[in-house]
Amino acid sequence: MGCEWCEKRQGNVHTEADGESVSICMTCYNQMISEELGVDLIHHEDEVYLKDDKGVIREFSIQQKIDPLGIFIVAEEKNEYGYSFSVFGELGVDQHALFHKLIAKVKNGISTSYVEERKFPNGELYQALKDGSFMGQIEAGEKHGEPFIIIDGKPYSWHEVGRMLYTYEGR
Repeated sequence: MGCEWCEKRQGNVHTEADGESVSICMTCYNQMISEELGVDLIHHEDEVYLKDDKGVIREFSIQQKIDPLGIFIVAEEKNEYGYSFSVFGELGVDQHALFHKLIAKVKNGISTSYVEERKFPNGELYQALKDGSFMGQIEAGEKHGEPFIIIDGKPYSWHEVGRMLYTYEGR
């Protein structure tokens, strides 16, 4: 369903305006809340392209949201199960500094990989943790029916993560 106000984008925010329930896009929502709060929301780039630790260019979609608590800016990799990073600042925050904080967080997050491919003596490939630890993000897994973990911008099932941890059994 399209935005009921601008009719340009997808209406993905459901809210009340003038006593009626409406479905509006994030841009219109931000404009409405920004006017109510008396805070100007500075527009930042919609996309950024950054290289990860392997030299692969990662494309991120940037979205910001203002609400009475403050300003949220989110960078989500433009693929189904990619990286996702966010920052938050209070309403009076320096929005340029907040955006740069997000970019620094993204650069830091993609500068380290935790999983590498190795070979058994018979030539069979397997995935292992590089340094015995990993950082990831747990996702709901609505399509697959069970949660999974995003590590290095890729989805792994609990079973796959468990197999990578077998190496450390008994330590």
